[in-house]
This record gives sequence, structure tokens and C-alpha cells, in this order.
Amino acid sequence: MRVETSGIVLYEQSIGEKDKLITILTQKEGIIRAFVRGAKKLSDRKSTATQQFCYSNFSIYKGKEKFTVNEAVPIEIFFNLHKEIQTLALAQYFCELSLAVVPQNSEARDFLRLILNSLHLIANTKKDPMIVKSVFELKLISMAGYMPDLVACKGCQCYSKSKMYFCVDNASLYCKDCFAEENKSAIMLPPGVLTAMRHIIYSEFEKIFSFNLSEENIKNLSKTTEKYILYTLNRRFKTLEFLKNIM
Repeated sequence: MRVETSGIVLYEQSIGEKDKLITILTQKEGIIRAFVRGAKKLSDRKSTATQQFCYSNFSIYKGKEKFTVNEAVPIEIFFNLHKEIQTLALAQYFCELSLAVVPQNSEARDFLRLILNSLHLIANTKKDPMIVKSVFELKLISMAGYMPDLVACKGCQCYSKSKMYFCVDNASLYCKDCFAEENKSAIMLPPGVLTAMRHIIYSEFEKIFSFNLSEENIKNLSKTTEKYILYTLNRRFKTLEFLKNIM
């Protein structure tokens, strides 16, 4: 069966002298791994279209046990991701995180849209990359079924008080009166950070990146979304560790 779909290459692995195995986040099939015959030949037109970070139109043969790329035509190559080591490291983190979260063999239009928008912003705009990182982390994990409840305090249902705490272990919000001090997973959220997190989760997709924060609050937001990702998925990410080292 042949599948026609757009997708972005998250990972590539050499197979022998001429071929490679690529992992693609596709619009129609979610995460798939597909063989690319002769992709390492410079003369092969699939060579560019199947590189990491390349967003392409794919014609893929879907067999009983494996996928094979028949044709690939690049749409966006994201050359600018390679200009700075921090930008490249962040893009690789987005790829590794997507591999851990996005489902296989199911439609993944919104996941694809999220990573494409995020890569565009870090490659081609002046948007603070740490804001993009936080938006990507929180929106991705929410789309995957782990959306935290930030509407109101879980204890008294108040919307806002002078101090609000996000408890990572149960993905819930508590005010200063309902907060249990012994909860070591809790993070006190400054008002601007809480507003940003609510915006990321609950606003329309087109607006999720449309906010700004002070430098201090950007750091607080990044710390919070990162802690939630690591706790929820219960695993390490080598690309994240590398990113933190070079920063």
C-alpha cells in the first residue's frame, strides 16, 4: 500500500554504504521508521529531502513489516538551525521529545504543526528560544494526554491568590491556603508564569507563542515545564542534558 504524506525527519541512521533508516513524524501515520534506498548518493534526489530536520512530501510504500520511501520532495530544509550550536541542540531536543511522545500509526497533524512552528521560530525569528522551548514542552505533553489542570486551585477552586503552587506529581494547581508544604514536587508560580502556562494550554493554537515575559520569569517558566516533562515521562533526554551544558 502506498501512503502520500508530509512529514519531518526527526532522526537518520546509516544502513550500509548507500542506504539509511529515517524516523519521520508524519501527518497521516504519526511516527514511522522507513528505509531510504540509495539515499547516501549525492546524485539521489531523495538525499536532501530525507536529512534530519527536513520537512518533505513523502511517497511511502507500507508493507506488512516495514516502510520504504519511494519518493521525497523537500518543502522546508531549515538551514538556519545549523548556524548556532544552541539552536541546533534545541532542535535536536524537540526531535527526541517528539519521538518519546507522538503516537505511531495514527494521525498526528497537530504534533507536526507544533514542531514545524517551533523550529521556524528558533531558526528564523528573534523569539526567545527558551520561551519556544517551554511552549513546545507544555503543549506537546498536553496534546499527548497529560494536560495539567491550571484552571483553579484544586482545593478551594479560587482562580488566583497572591501565591499559587503547581504540584508536578498530580498536575494540579493549589493556592497558598490549600498548599501542602511537604509536597516536594510543588513549584511556586509567579503570576506572569501562571498566566503564560494557562495561555499555552488553553488558547487557540495560532496564539500559543504570542506572549512575552521578563528574563526571570522566562527562567521560571522553563524550569517548571521542564520539571513537569521529566516527571511525567520518567526518563532522561540526552539532548536536553547537552543543551543545558552548553547554555
